[in-house]
Amino acid sequence: MPVIFLDFDDVICLNAPYGVYDLMASVGPLDLYQRLFADSCVGVLRAINDEHAPSFVLTTSWLRLLDKDAFEALLNQCGLAFVVRSLHPDWEAPPASSDTRAGAIDAWLCRNPGPDSYAILDDVLSGTGLAASPMAPNAVLCAVDEGLLPAHLDDVRRILLRD
Repeated sequence: MPVIFLDFDDVICLNAPYGVYDLMASVGPLDLYQRLFADSCVGVLRAINDEHAPSFVLTTSWLRLLDKDAFEALLNQCGLAFVVRSLHPDWEAPPASSDTRAGAIDAWLCRNPGPDSYAILDDVLSGTGLAASPMAPNAVLCAVDEGLLPAHLDDVRRILLRD
């Protein structure tokens, strides 16, 4: 089964109009759960899920703020129940305090050897260490303020179906 390492900011959450800080406010906007994640980016993620039936591992910096129950509740409220249903049993890859995103994913892969294939969905700012790592061929780095685009579907397909 393939694995998708999923970041949120600038992948599915474009921080416009809302981001994690709005989520953490004591009283959030009424439409927060409808607009936290960009519909177009979620549509691309859903297409990846429908085509490849991956397990998801969260790599987002939001791991510092939410536990698994909170993530599941949030994703369900925001129309991402398919991610909740497909969370890997070892569902998170948080970086150690001085570690990069690449280091966190590498540590996860050492704990969980042998996924059939994996793709990393991240962005050019928070995907620290990925471009210069051996994992670079598995990374799809989204542009800031653009997120996951339909054009990325071919990249993910190429990564997950590579022999």
